[in-house]
Amino acid sequence: MAEPYRVEPQGRYFKVVDRFGHQHGVLSTSALKAEERAEKLNRTAKHKVRVCMAHGCTTKFTSEGPHHRLCNFHRTYGDNSGTYISTGTRRARFRSS
Repeated sequence: MAEPYRVEPQGRYFKVVDRFGHQHGVLSTSALKAEERAEKLNRTAKHKVRVCMAHGCTTKFTSEGPHHRLCNFHRTYGDNSGTYISTGTRRARFRSS
């Protein structure tokens, strides 16, 4: 998936635009500064408030990106069905009885 914000030249200047072509911020004379602004916008665009996808959980949390769909409790201890447990940063998977 393409990043939502990108830099486009406009004459001697550079502008940051979203995927719809709308300009964000002011024109910049430096391509580097425009790239930095676009990178910052892309990082913050991934952080959204989401609802945990564990069965029955309605906890809202700030997601770190499309891979992050469980609240901190369910990322650590698993969901009620026992489909996984967490062992540090890696998850050990097992079948429930």
